[in-house]
Amino acid sequence: MHSLRSCLVDAYASACLGPSSDIEFLYPNTPIRLDPSDFPGINAEPLEDCKASARWLDFDGGHAKLKIPLAALSSVVQSSGPVDAIVGFSQGAALEAVFAALGESNAHPERRKAHQEQERPIPWEAAQGPLEFAVCFSGFLVARNLYGGFYEPRIKTPIWNA
Repeated sequence: MHSLRSCLVDAYASACLGPSSDIEFLYPNTPIRLDPSDFPGINAEPLEDCKASARWLDFDGGHAKLKIPLAALSSVVQSSGPVDAIVGFSQGAALEAVFAALGESNAHPERRKAHQEQERPIPWEAAQGPLEFAVCFSGFLVARNLYGGFYEPRIKTPIWNA
């Protein structure tokens, strides 16, 4: 983690977003604690000390419910933000791209309209305006058939995918 943190600090400073001493890292928890019994096909006893977690449960393909994870992330941003950038891995990376698109809804009317007209509309306000950038490791599109308004029109926030 230290190496990634150093790279982010260097990138932030080189992009002239401000002095590196201004950087504060926030580490929001995932809102859903998992248990082995949450996975299909696994017959296991619940574990009290299981440390696995997720942004959302979506084991049947394409039916992610984004209300809980977006609310959890928005809560962190509202209490500690605004934030310039976000970094995520896997489900976190997918959620970060959605969050970046949601942040554009206040500045871009076409984005707000797309969120309201997608199959699963997002009627609430974004926690903040557009991000400066996002870094997404091993991310993916979240149920594009349900949440197409997050991806079309194209997200304007610079997103680095790894």
